[in-house]
Amino acid sequence: MAHSRHTNLTRLIKLAHKVREEVETHASHHYPPDSLRGGCGTTSFKLMKEARSNGIKVRMVYGLYYSTVKQKKKSDGHNHWWIEYDDRIIDATATQFGLVPFSEKVVVCSAKSAHYEKRKQIRIIEDAWDSIETWAIVPKALRKNCLRV
Repeated sequence: MAHSRHTNLTRLIKLAHKVREEVETHASHHYPPDSLRGGCGTTSFKLMKEARSNGIKVRMVYGLYYSTVKQKKKSDGHNHWWIEYDDRIIDATATQFGLVPFSEKVVVCSAKSAHYEKRKQIRIIEDAWDSIETWAIVPKALRKNCLRV
């Protein structure tokens, strides 16, 4: 079973790079392609859909991202969306915070990373968005919760 999880994580990371590239290419009129600032919700949603269609059970998570973890206060956190699989965070838009080199377009870290503070997991969100043909358009529910920083 551990082998399967490792294989799925590897597949998920490849999917995250593919989704990131698609968003950079097709949604550049919504988000700056060098950082994808403000595109965390759309990118995470697309990655969740791709992963699930490939048989990988992931969770889309909303929370706060902290650029610094020393004496962090809620007011220092940035509203953010990411994907969790097993005990890992897969973040395809962490470059928007300026701490991750652009060459590392997808960040994979422990779900216990002090930079991330989980608020809620999204479970039933897919049904409401299945009819959206152009996923690059930011749904209103994400627009208000994933602020441009």
